[in-house]
Amino acid sequence: GVYELQYSGTANVKWFDTVQLALDSELPLDWGDEDYIITDTLSLTTTKDLYWKSSGAKIIFNPAISQRSVISLDCGPFNHSIDGVLNIDANQKAFIGFNASSTAGADIKLGLRIENIYRADVSFTGGDGILLSGYFENIVIDNPIIKNCLMATGAGISGSQGIFGITVTRSGDYEATNIVINNPYIENVYSEDPSYEDDQDGIRVFTRYAPATGQSASSFSINGGYIKNVRGRSVKGQAEQGFVDGLTLIRDTTSNGGVSGVLAQNADIEFQTGGGYITNIQYQYDSFLPRRIARFIQADT
Repeated sequence: GVYELQYSGTANVKWFDTVQLALDSELPLDWGDEDYIITDTLSLTTTKDLYWKSSGAKIIFNPAISQRSVISLDCGPFNHSIDGVLNIDANQKAFIGFNASSTAGADIKLGLRIENIYRADVSFTGGDGILLSGYFENIVIDNPIIKNCLMATGAGISGSQGIFGITVTRSGDYEATNIVINNPYIENVYSEDPSYEDDQDGIRVFTRYAPATGQSASSFSINGGYIKNVRGRSVKGQAEQGFVDGLTLIRDTTSNGGVSGVLAQNADIEFQTGGGYITNIQYQYDSFLPRRIARFIQADT
């Protein structure tokens, strides 16, 4: 059966003393629709497939000092799925909301809503609502909502560390193969320094055109959804093939210190390696026009 987690005001959990022990059990978990106050990162190295369900439960992160992640999973070869919607409020005390990695071709399917990510300084790597790294065979992210991912002044490292809504990235020779993001809603991804123009993107896919030995070529698709008021690219792709269909792009220079400075040098949708297809894009730009909406830097197909 599925064990039910219940919040009693002090993050107690039915059947378990703490939420971390509930995760450690690797039993199927039903988070229900309650709020859970968490004072440290929930972390797990899985030894079998992991199944969670949620009816809108919310994890509220409240550690004494900022941490790298609210949830951190090493999936190994084991699959993980979250059915329903699990909410994570990082409370501006985590650099990453949901962080998972694999080196053995796991599948992962997520239903997540994440808000209030904050890259406070340079003490940790990362700055993402969702960060998936390494060799996942299949990634499916359904209806993600990512809001308010902020980076403090001085916390960016140009070309290396920034703030992002969703990132899928390789780790060494390990990279994801099939990535599907359905109906994302990403809003407010930016540095608090309005003069800083690097690494503030909505969705990033960093695999590569030439796959590692023994792995299939990588591809990603983004189907529908909205990306609103990010200060960098809405979509940045590095894969053999990328597909973006039905996405709506919204930018307003009166929000988040303005966005036109970043777009003066970049495109809203940018394929940096491999090839891709862009269809049925809607866009709304208030108070400015970008230099480019879409750009293919190395289009092989």
